[in-house]
This record gives sequence, C-alpha cells and structure tokens, in this order.
Amino acid sequence: MNNICFKKTGLFFVLLLFVFSLSFAQKKQDGDTVERYIKKRMQELHIPGMAIAVLQKGKLIKEGYYGFSNLEYNLPVSSKTVFEIASMSKQFTCAGILLLQQEKKLSVNDKLSKYLDTLPVSWKNITLYQLMSHTSGLRDDWEESNDYFLSNNTNKKMFAAQKNYPLRYVPGEGFTYGNGPFELGLVIEKVSGKSYAQFMKERIFDPLGMGSTSIYDNRKIIPYRAAGYVWDDSVQTNGNDISPAAEARGDVGVIITLRDLIKWDLALRDDRLLNAESREAMFTPAVLNDGTYVSYGFGWFIYPMFGVINYDHSGGFRTGFNSDILRIAGKDLDIIILCNQWHAQASFTSFTIAALVDPSIYLNAAKKPVPDPDTARTHQLIKIMQRLANKEWNYEQFYRHYNFCGADPNDLEGILKDFKGLEYIDSLDLRAHPINLYGKKLTKAVSYKLIGGGPFCFAFYYTSEGKLAAINFEP
Repeated sequence: MNNICFKKTGLFFVLLLFVFSLSFAQKKQDGDTVERYIKKRMQELHIPGMAIAVLQKGKLIKEGYYGFSNLEYNLPVSSKTVFEIASMSKQFTCAGILLLQQEKKLSVNDKLSKYLDTLPVSWKNITLYQLMSHTSGLRDDWEESNDYFLSNNTNKKMFAAQKNYPLRYVPGEGFTYGNGPFELGLVIEKVSGKSYAQFMKERIFDPLGMGSTSIYDNRKIIPYRAAGYVWDDSVQTNGNDISPAAEARGDVGVIITLRDLIKWDLALRDDRLLNAESREAMFTPAVLNDGTYVSYGFGWFIYPMFGVINYDHSGGFRTGFNSDILRIAGKDLDIIILCNQWHAQASFTSFTIAALVDPSIYLNAAKKPVPDPDTARTHQLIKIMQRLANKEWNYEQFYRHYNFCGADPNDLEGILKDFKGLEYIDSLDLRAHPINLYGKKLTKAVSYKLIGGGPFCFAFYYTSEGKLAAINFEP
C-alpha cells in the first residue's frame, strides 16, 4: 500500500489501465473470462508471474498459476513457488501477539515500554494495540530510500534509527499506516524467548501445515523461491536490494506459497489457531482515544464496498513483489493473489476477479454518469472533497470528520490535484441489509465519478438519519 487502502501504489497509471480492462473483463461472463483477464492484466502491467486463488463459502473454486517465477532461468510459477508478501505479513505478526494474549503472557493493552527498553519519552504511552492498528503515531521508515535499509542492516540499528523520528501525533490520536508490527516482532522475541522466525514457525506455520512458509532468510536454500522484479522506465529489472534484516522484519518478513496462504485464510474461519475472541478482535475496526473508529483492525483494512463489509490487505515490496488477500464478507468470497512484480496492483485485480465470479458485485468505474436525483447532496459532497483538495484538512483530521479509507495521503493529494467536481453514478439502498460498521448503521451508499484528476470513483455511505458516516475510494 503498500496497500486497500491503496498504499504508495502509483495509482494514476494503474487506474487508467484498470478502467480500460473493465470493459474487456465485463464483456463476457463465461468460464474463460477470468483466465483471459489475468493474462491481459499481466501483459498490461508487465507482471512476470502470478498465482491466484478464489474461495467461495470456504471452498476453493479456482486455483491458477501463470507466467514465470524466474526470468533468468524461465522457471514457471507453480503451486510450489514461494513469494514474498511484504505487508500482508502484518496479519501473521498480529496473530502471534493474539496467541500470546490467549496464553495470558501479554495483553494488547500493555505499553510497549513494558517489553522494550530505552524508548523515547514520547513513546511511553504507546500500546501494543496501537502498534497493531497503526494508531501509535510512529513514522513509517519504509518512506526511506534503499540506502537507509542497507546501512541499518540489523534490527538493533533499525530500531535505534526509528527512535530518532518524532511522532506524527500523540499515540491514539490518529491513524497512519506504518511499521508498527516491526516492533511487535521484537516484543514476540522478548516474551517468547525465541527468535521471531522460530516463534512463527512453531506457533503458526507448522500447526497449520504451512510447510513451505517461513520468515525471509537470505542464507537459507528455499526451493522454488521466486525472484522479484520491478518494471522501471520500460525495462524489466531485478527488485531493489535492501538488507536481509529489513526483509525479515515482523511487518514484511513472511514468504509463502499460494496453497499455504489458502490454509491461512481457511484457518481464520475457525478455532484451530485463534479463538473466537481473538478473531473478532482481529476483524474489528480500531478505536482512537476519543472513540473515533478507523478503517483498520489487526493486520486488516476494514471498509464498506460493494454494499457489504470487506476485509483486505495487500503488500507491495521494493524487492519486487506484490500481493493481496481480499475477503468480501457479505458475499463469502475470498480472493488471493501473489505476484513477483512490485507494481502489479494485485488489489485492483482482486476486485475485478470478484466481480467476474459474482455478478452481484458492481464496479463503479465501468458505469456511466446519469442524471443527478439530489443536486443539493452532491453540492455538499463537492464542498467536502474541495476542502480536502485545498488541504484544509490533513489526513488525520479527515478521519475526525468522516471515516475514510481508500488512498494513501500522497496518492489522494495527486488524485484531487485537479479536482473539479463529482458526477453522480448510482445509489444503493442498504436498509434491508444495513452495514454495521464504525459504530454506525450504514443504510445508503451513493457513488460518484471524479471530475478532473482521472477516472476515479468514490462512494459515500450514509446512516438512516441521513448523516454522512464513511467515504471510500471504490473501483
């Protein structure tokens, strides 16, 4: 985003391709459509290799492998191919913390200072909960260049460097997607007395039969390990080099096959790993100090889309990988995608595949504007978006007014740079099946296309009282 909320994804270029792809993808709803769409998508975005899985009602209905895991040796992607999943690793680390909480070895409400020494004074009130939900105020060191991760080549050095950054805000006073699970990996080591990699293997990977999953280790021989790539200035290049320690952190370190990721997805449906209380915590939006909800739980973005609740997380890594896991709860549909191309835009591909599999899932980008039934409402929404375009609100302040999910602040600034208004597309009446989210009951979704700045769509969610409660970037 690395992640949906789409984090640092190069959104403009991709959305143009995405909209053009929709017309192709929606022409024909037969058994070959997904296959043809994936191959077209790979060609458009120069994706060397891809693995996808589609699960409906907990049953695997599609599993596919495409292209090459290594271009130098022309090795095909297969069920054995091991991919880096970058930020998707965060949900595994959060699960490790929840396991320790189940054993009463810690509490997510504990302060970080209980486990790690020599913290800055400003960090004294940071809790594990806030690290898990990106509400701690920590700056994300993944904003740094590759040189930073080459010179800070141990956990100790990276942690020391992070402590020099000022907090973005008082812990619990805002949401900024970042690197909190790196510190959580250090907490796991402190509490368990084992290395992060050993703990994850013994407590999560092995119990779930995920025999091809591990934490990144450049020294280990990993059969069928995929090479990572970056499409750079019309040339396919190898992924960027960073220190092995950075690739192995608790926020990015998991490497995995598609079949093992399917096992993980299914394990989150029952008690085989996490009990019901822990799973509920994982998939519940976090709460700020003042009671404001954010669109993130423990390792999952949580937002309304397609008229239902979606749980999602992608991972984009400068080492040359991109992944996504999308759970459309109201449709009981899960999409998993693994790619060995940094800017593969796996999250967008997930949405389209979902729409191809389930005709009840709509894609706003494929619709044309229609006459506006409520120009007063539209005028009000234009004023809200104009305030954001004019930078009258920063990202954290925007959360205070409307629960927002859907774009990284840098992407959002670019999207709204040439903002000129909104064109009405459609509305969705949710009164029969309201969305209970962010402490509210959402009963209506109104969709618009952006005028100026590219083919982007936003959905605005209202309560039964007519109060605007959530805004989401929607494909």
